[in-house]
Amino acid sequence: MIESFKAFVKQKSLCKPTDKVLLAVSGGIDSMVMVEAFKKANFQFGIAHCNFQLRAEASDKDEALVQAIAQQHEVSFYRIKFDTKNAADHYQSSIQMVARELRYQWLEEIRSTHGFQYIATAHHLNDSLETVLYNFSKGCGIRGLHGIPVQQEVIIRPMLFATKSDIVAFAQQEAIAFREDASNASTKYSRNKIRHEVIPKLQLINPSLLDTFKRTLEQLQDTEILFKETIHKYQKEVVEHQNGLIYIRLEPLLTHPAKATILFEILAPYGFNASHIQQLLSNKTQVGAIFSSELYELLKDREILLIRLKKTKQENIKLVKNKTKKILLNSQELVFQYQVVVPTNLHSPPNEALVDYNKLHFPLVIRHWKEGDRFQPIGMQGKTKKLQDFFSDLKLNRFEKEAVWIIESKGEIVWIIGYRLDERFKVDDNTKEVVHIISQCFVPKQ
Repeated sequence: MIESFKAFVKQKSLCKPTDKVLLAVSGGIDSMVMVEAFKKANFQFGIAHCNFQLRAEASDKDEALVQAIAQQHEVSFYRIKFDTKNAADHYQSSIQMVARELRYQWLEEIRSTHGFQYIATAHHLNDSLETVLYNFSKGCGIRGLHGIPVQQEVIIRPMLFATKSDIVAFAQQEAIAFREDASNASTKYSRNKIRHEVIPKLQLINPSLLDTFKRTLEQLQDTEILFKETIHKYQKEVVEHQNGLIYIRLEPLLTHPAKATILFEILAPYGFNASHIQQLLSNKTQVGAIFSSELYELLKDREILLIRLKKTKQENIKLVKNKTKKILLNSQELVFQYQVVVPTNLHSPPNEALVDYNKLHFPLVIRHWKEGDRFQPIGMQGKTKKLQDFFSDLKLNRFEKEAVWIIESKGEIVWIIGYRLDERFKVDDNTKEVVHIISQCFVPKQ
């Protein structure tokens, strides 16, 4: 067992013998064997124990045993008591989920405060098999079939090489003391039902189930690596970030036989689920449809999907006083330059406007456009046009239209920022002073 333990830790590069590792020890057979393995391998470690106060006197006896083993090995010992039932009621969650969250939060606090490099838990191969079967029964993608990860950032699982029978045999050989949690025998929990009812039946079909699973797990983990590489390739091909929006081109995906899976993997980080993907790929979903996750909104626009962060409440109107130099509009900044000398070159890029100062009435109003707005596009000899029609001509999508700001003077549109100047405010032969307005990306100071 000890040589296998050292070989596994080295092969997976989990930790070095000189690293300080915080062992999460419940007092059960798995974690007590892990303590012995660290001790016999001459690794540096400390012990942490959570008393969830769920089993009355038995929980206190667990704590006493773990404290005794820490004293016996002369290593640091950390402990905490949680009122787990009340916490579960407060957060309206299951006791198992709350206990897990409380445990890992506290372990990380101890690790970072006391100079440990890693946290080790005693999950073994049987636990990994139970996880795969549980995920499979609930429905999952390939990530749900890779078993318990050997390492997640600072959390390591150095016992995943061993089966439960390996651990029991080693505990008996070394006369290791441990506490048995009676709830482990109950089948009212899904994981226990898999452990006591499902796996034994599978072992009747395949007595070498765990050996077979170990090999299959390695193949699945390799498959997942290839899967991630493929998804990354498609992400680079179809995903683009511009002006705070995420653009996803659907066309390259639509002919792929696994288009739903690829799209799910691209959209999942933004909180969208399999039901969203099914609707997005349906012919019944119309252009302009919007889907929401917790933090993001997604717009279906022809063969493109657009994603943006949900908008927070914000001030929709800004006032520009005479001689104002700068105005901040979300992620852009408007710079006002007042010039007495009229430039000879009146052509400017879309993000700039040259306006006749004397035609303006201050304070100017900067606001988002609204239905019914009309303006006189420069170059159209005084004809007016609805902004809605102007945006349609430009084929702006809903997100792009909602992001448009306009500058208004005494109820008349001066400039659709970034798009078109109004004829009534252009510089002409009678202009004596110019306001040069520049829209530029705003980058907050670090």
